[in-house]
Amino acid sequence: MKVARAGYAVIGHSLAGISAALTLAKAGEHVTLLDFHRHTDTLAELPRIQSTLLGASGSGVTFERAMQELLEQATVERQTDCFIERVYSDGNVIVEGHDRRWSCRGVVFAPNGTEPGIDIEGSSALQGFGVSYSASGDAPFFLARRVAVYGDAPRVIEHAWIAAQYASEVVVDER
Repeated sequence: MKVARAGYAVIGHSLAGISAALTLAKAGEHVTLLDFHRHTDTLAELPRIQSTLLGASGSGVTFERAMQELLEQATVERQTDCFIERVYSDGNVIVEGHDRRWSCRGVVFAPNGTEPGIDIEGSSALQGFGVSYSASGDAPFFLARRVAVYGDAPRVIEHAWIAAQYASEVVVDER
């Protein structure tokens, strides 16, 4: 089985995943962005995406192209043909697919809002240690933890309220 090395693997080609990958790459990390390959919605399938810090508003296809350019400029390696089967540790975090694996210092789970949950063997031990922009889907993983929620209004208010149902403390940073 082919083994690749990366500083960080970001699992999930969502807005959260792209943001996390770009942030890590700008900090000088070697980043690999892995798609879940779980038959969930993709950015290109969305009819319209509002303007974000990542880019201007536009169709999903236009936004997807702009994000691919940003990822290439930041030298983020993107794997679109992988199916993540399990995650475990052997000193590093190992992300394993059906035909290859990645050895990383860390991993960020960033499912999109329609992802039914992280159904990857071994991922439950790591849940709550990543970055998420989907409080409605990920808030249960932050049970009894301090959580920072940030974004633009009014969505940040909704996400903070959802996170508050689980977290011990919620800090809101509205941008």
